[in-house]
Amino acid sequence: MADYEGAYRFDGFTFEQSRGALRGPDGGILPLRRKTVTLLVHLLENPRRILSRSDLLDRLWPGVAVTDDSLTQCMSELRQVFGERAAHILRTVPRQGYVMEAAVERQEAPPAQLPRSGELVSLRRASVALMPFEHPTADPSCKALATSLAGELRAELATFEELRLAPTTQSTAYRVHGEIRPSGSTLRVLVSLQTGDGTTLWVDRLDVPRGGEAELDDLAVGEIAVSLARRINGEDLLRARDADPASLSARQLRLLGADHHQRATEEDTLLAWNLLERAVALDPGFALAYAWLSYAVQRGWTYGWGPIGGNAARDRALVLAQQAVQIEPGSALCQSRLAWILLLHGRCQEAAATAHRAVAGQRNAPWEVWTTAGEVLALAGEPEAAIVLVRRALAQDPQCSPLTRAVLGRALLLAGRPGEALPELQWCAGQLRHHHPTFDALVVAATETGQFTIARDALSSLRQMPMLVAAEIRWLLCRSADIKRYQRAFAIMEKTPVP
Repeated sequence: MADYEGAYRFDGFTFEQSRGALRGPDGGILPLRRKTVTLLVHLLENPRRILSRSDLLDRLWPGVAVTDDSLTQCMSELRQVFGERAAHILRTVPRQGYVMEAAVERQEAPPAQLPRSGELVSLRRASVALMPFEHPTADPSCKALATSLAGELRAELATFEELRLAPTTQSTAYRVHGEIRPSGSTLRVLVSLQTGDGTTLWVDRLDVPRGGEAELDDLAVGEIAVSLARRINGEDLLRARDADPASLSARQLRLLGADHHQRATEEDTLLAWNLLERAVALDPGFALAYAWLSYAVQRGWTYGWGPIGGNAARDRALVLAQQAVQIEPGSALCQSRLAWILLLHGRCQEAAATAHRAVAGQRNAPWEVWTTAGEVLALAGEPEAAIVLVRRALAQDPQCSPLTRAVLGRALLLAGRPGEALPELQWCAGQLRHHHPTFDALVVAATETGQFTIARDALSSLRQMPMLVAAEIRWLLCRSADIKRYQRAFAIMEKTPVP
């Protein structure tokens, strides 16, 4: 690509060179594969000129023999995203090549008007006010519980990276209300979450035995805090989806980027990449955005998805993860992301130590932290510790990503429990049809338990997936004994005749 770092505008579309992002007329990002981006840039750099197929093939695949079909697929992808305007933008010249027919304007983007640094920090988190808990009756036990429970809940909410506790006198996005009333031998607590305009989003109930109000159930209070944080993030995500794409805040971009990344498809990964690049450009000090971006960029190495691939993607992912930790060294999510990227680089001991650091002292870390730290520990040779962490993620949020159960299945397998691993991995294979680690582990678990039909089907599915790195690298196993188990299972299945 050229050194030009501005934007190309054509027929209502905008291509941002610095981010490799194509925006439609509505401002939304249109996902493109890396080769298609390269093709688009070459067309934009040479508007109203006929570019031969051989020239384009040399540009996209220098020194590599590919068929015309590869170029045709890229052109088809461009026409698809251009929709009904495709005929006005691209023209095929029979037996000669292609022309960027639209008028192309090169435009330098004006410097972004960023909020002041203090405002940026506040915008990274959802603002929440914990209102004084009410106790309408004169019951002294209700009054005592109102004071102590509010204090406990405040302490719990303060541990969440994405929440900012604000004074009750401030205008906030969310407010937490509580009410305590006597109910026979118990004190009934009602906790509700409301938006700033008073709309109730969620209500939960907690019954505290009389006489036990001084010894609150830490687990119950923690579960309420987790539910509040989950509801707030979910509501902010819904608002981000409905917002004008051109006016999204860094937090909204981060939420959308993480949501797309967790869907684990190429299209969603490209969307995540672009959204998260926008987030760090808008707020260069946003640690969580760097952490999630490192995860999206990493797929350029593991799957070949995104503007860069291979070792360049793996190396950039490490830089981004290190930036995240440098900005927020106390962030559990940032530490867990760094642990994973270190594992990709083969730095197993350092990765395991970072994973332990990510979860040390954590009570209410998001499920992604427990899952990622657990995956690192399982692959680094500590599968029993991994099982504990991943089960904690599932207990915290039973509806979390299927990737969490996939990690549990692999951890059980690596802990020498293939029989327990098999049903987890079978379920995950149905949910994650293109997830190499799940199918790799399923081959091993099924082979070791004598379920050769299941192993053969899993191996067949693997063969239909693009293999971007060697199997031994793809497995990311640190212990030689684990590598030998995988090799042995695959060798058995390779020799097993198909009935």
